[in-house]
Amino acid sequence: MRQSPLPNPPSPPTPMRFMPPSALRQQLARLRRRGLTRAGSARAAVIASGLWDEAWFVRQYRDELAGRDPLDWFLRDAAARALQPNALFDTAYYLHAHPEARRTNPLLHYLRRGARAGYRPNALFDPDWYVERHPDAAVTGRDPLWHYLTIGEAEGRQPHPLFDTRWYQRQYPSAIADGGSALGHYLREGEAGGFRPNPSFDPVACRAGMTDPPPFGGALLAQARMPDTPHADDAPRIDPHPALDWYIEDNQERVRSVLDDSTPTPPPRQPRDDQLAVLIVTRDRPEFIEPLLDSLIRARSTLAGGGIDLRIVVGDTGSSDPAVLAAYDRLGDAIDLVRDLEYHFSRCNNALLERVPEAAEVLFLNNDIALRDPAATLSAMRAHLRAHPGTGALGAVLRFPDGSVQHEGIEVIADGPLRGFVRHARAGRRVGLRSGQARTFCAATGAALMMRRDALDATGGFDASYRSECQDVDLCLRAARAGFATEVLNAGHVVHHENGTRPRGDADWRDRRQLMRRWSRWIETQWL
Repeated sequence: MRQSPLPNPPSPPTPMRFMPPSALRQQLARLRRRGLTRAGSARAAVIASGLWDEAWFVRQYRDELAGRDPLDWFLRDAAARALQPNALFDTAYYLHAHPEARRTNPLLHYLRRGARAGYRPNALFDPDWYVERHPDAAVTGRDPLWHYLTIGEAEGRQPHPLFDTRWYQRQYPSAIADGGSALGHYLREGEAGGFRPNPSFDPVACRAGMTDPPPFGGALLAQARMPDTPHADDAPRIDPHPALDWYIEDNQERVRSVLDDSTPTPPPRQPRDDQLAVLIVTRDRPEFIEPLLDSLIRARSTLAGGGIDLRIVVGDTGSSDPAVLAAYDRLGDAIDLVRDLEYHFSRCNNALLERVPEAAEVLFLNNDIALRDPAATLSAMRAHLRAHPGTGALGAVLRFPDGSVQHEGIEVIADGPLRGFVRHARAGRRVGLRSGQARTFCAATGAALMMRRDALDATGGFDASYRSECQDVDLCLRAARAGFATEVLNAGHVVHHENGTRPRGDADWRDRRQLMRRWSRWIETQWL
């Protein structure tokens, strides 16, 4: 963030005739110091809060900035112009609810007083309700709104009993594209435009029955009548849809039925300490899949001698190449073959993952990987995970066929126009990690990624909302949020014929935008 010019010092009061010049100079110096200190502490407080989203602010107020420093302008004019510091701090709502905040910057008022008093930053975010239902929000020591902005919304958590984040994201994907916030969209324009926050709330019908609609976004839903919810005598009681009570009560009933269900359920299958599962999604390309499967099967006896039971699960997404089909017949029971999958990286790998509930470790492996010594590589990766219980995901150093680095970890770009985005470390250069050496990264590629069972249980596998890329980075970041590190190990000579099964340059910018929408704040706080 570029440094803004120092603010002009406040003008001294009109001196009285008997005040000597030396006293005037001292008073002026005190006023200058006070002004500079206050300005500096205000900037520091706003930035440290994590609630200042300069990229969002610039996009939102681009036409009005006129070359001004964004944060300086926000600190000076937020109250007068109802400027928002991010998508979810609704300055207009906050000033309506707390008029005394007009005497200062509304966000500073919230940080210094409002948050401690439980004030809401918008009509639909109740910090106490959010923390009660998501106790991990309190563990960070940050403001609950920061948690929702950084973590909660990306995971589909609800900020309000009647705002269904996941449903809204699925129902109106175009409205929240390009880094948008579902709740932010509803607050700014969704409710006024008739967008529903859940299947049973009709803001159009609700607004039609009101003579003086509230002046801020989300107010209709915030005032909706809910079962067993006390209201002040003068509070409006809105019943916007006949099915609203059903929506709430049905969800409550389903929760109760789960909690009260006495039907015995089989105990979960416990991981076998000796089982390592390799999951491969593939289609055709016999020059890749045949040598890979043959090398893994040859390594099975060596691994068994080291106490490792190797299970190979192959998910085929429609192979028609005769050589591949013949290979499947030849290998027979040596592999677990799942046919007729519809290709989707996340869904296919998750489907294979469900077939190996007993595996203590799982290796996701691309079909265009070539292992010079599979037994040594798999043994080294498994041993490293077991020696480092804090590591949940372990990637491998991957080489291009010419020996240069294809993958040695995924790192965050620290500066420039792509600051905060991710890239392969050392791509195209010589391998930097010595044999057997590991290093921590924010993520590792899913082309050869081994994970511990407890890390998989904590994350639930790949997020299927990613269509073709970034799901591996997302998985590693979710593992980090659950307390597991991601490392990359030089576990031997492993070649990745990158784009061997996907056209080179076939980038999915929708997935990349989704990754940054979900994780930019987390990356900023953890890796920059």
